[in-house]
Amino acid sequence: MKQIKSLITEKLIQFTNGLIDQEKARVIIPANDQKKGYWFGGGNMISDELGNLWLIGRYRDHGDSRTGVGAGLRGLELSLFKSEDNASSFRKVMSWSKSDLENDDFRVLSIEGSALNRLSDSTWEIFYSVEKSREYPQSLSGYQKQGTGVWSVGRITTNSLSDFNNSTNDELLICAEKFEHLHVKDPLVLGSKSCDILFCTHPFTWTSGSTGYAKRNESNGFDIADWCIVEKGHAWDIATTRITTRLSLPQVGLFADLAPCSIYFFDGAECMNELPQNASGRQRPRGYSCEELSGIYFGFDEDFPTLQKISILHPHFISPWGTGCSRYVDSLVTDDGIHVTWQQSQKNQSQPLVHNFLSNSQISDLLS
Repeated sequence: MKQIKSLITEKLIQFTNGLIDQEKARVIIPANDQKKGYWFGGGNMISDELGNLWLIGRYRDHGDSRTGVGAGLRGLELSLFKSEDNASSFRKVMSWSKSDLENDDFRVLSIEGSALNRLSDSTWEIFYSVEKSREYPQSLSGYQKQGTGVWSVGRITTNSLSDFNNSTNDELLICAEKFEHLHVKDPLVLGSKSCDILFCTHPFTWTSGSTGYAKRNESNGFDIADWCIVEKGHAWDIATTRITTRLSLPQVGLFADLAPCSIYFFDGAECMNELPQNASGRQRPRGYSCEELSGIYFGFDEDFPTLQKISILHPHFISPWGTGCSRYVDSLVTDDGIHVTWQQSQKNQSQPLVHNFLSNSQISDLLS
């Protein structure tokens, strides 16, 4: 794979810092309550032919799966929003409760990451992840906490985001044999009208997280191409590397003569559980060890899924408030510029969805 020069790396960091401007960002979808454990995010935004913006995400209320799902509501609603004023305001169009997403013999215990997609035939897809009341494989049953289940990815298909009367709901991705990737969740569409998706996996022990790659087949289902496309890090992201969006780089400035390339925002974590800091040791500047923070990869499109990590020693995107959590970055390129959203910790430790926008002239300045 071709390596990029240090000057290009510096420009990538400068550009992405302009996108993920923690101070400039404004809340567009608040959490259900303004305190710890309440979130909205974990989705994406796309536009239609009329210029309307559509946004999907999940509401999460207080709860802790590490002690079993009885400890709070956790992911309780998948919600679809529409903006007709270029992201100045959003109106909820549709929502799905846990029971709405049940389509077999298992209860839905929690809802997590989701993604909107529109195919070339104008069909709309909503990918979502749910924890269902499945039991672990018998050989691993001793690892399953009481009241928990197994995560999988489902899909809602419809001809219109304003009318779901004729929609279908099916289960797409579930791990049946590679139990180091038992939990499958947080789907990501690779680009506008893309056929393929990325997804996150966790093992039966919940000790780490990885990013997998699935290709659409002739039956409109998905085949796993790779269970882990990027290596987990060695420092701040040693526990998990979850890619959340792919952004094709505008070919301007230093990038005008490069082959088509993209940046990939990802969430990393040092540990899946909180590790208390030693009072006499050097205090970490980024908050608790299990907080998810964001970094970036770079890749030439022809080389995908081979990627180069930019955020090697530390994350590049940390909220200045609350726990520092800054995650689930999503990006949308339009004719006027780039919209970007992410889930950001606040002073009250809630995590609403925040938004920033860079115009084409601002993008050109940052990449030149």
